[in-house]
Amino acid sequence: MFFKRLTSGSILLYKAAFEVVVMNETSYDFEYYVFKEGDKKLTELKEGKFKKQMMEWMKDNTEFISEFKDEKKLNEEAAKEAILKYNDWKRSNP
Repeated sequence: MFFKRLTSGSILLYKAAFEVVVMNETSYDFEYYVFKEGDKKLTELKEGKFKKQMMEWMKDNTEFISEFKDEKKLNEEAAKEAILKYNDWKRSNP
C-alpha cells in the first residue's frame, strides 16, 4: 500500500493506493484517510459520508464543508478544495 499526502495544514488528507487482482487482471484501488493534529493514527474516510465526517472535524467553522455534496464515490478534487480552504482559514484563526 502506498500513501500520497494531498493536503497540508491542520487536516491532512491522504490517498492510499493498493493493488487488486481480479481474474488475473491487476488494477489499483484507492482509499482515503484523514489526520488531525493530536491524533495518534489515520482515520479512514467513508466515501459516501465525507461531509458528515468533516462536519465534526471542522466544527469550529463548517462553512467550507456545508456546500459539499456527498456521492457514492468521493470527489477527490472537491474534498481537497474544502480541506485546503479550511486549513487556510485555520492558519489565520488559530
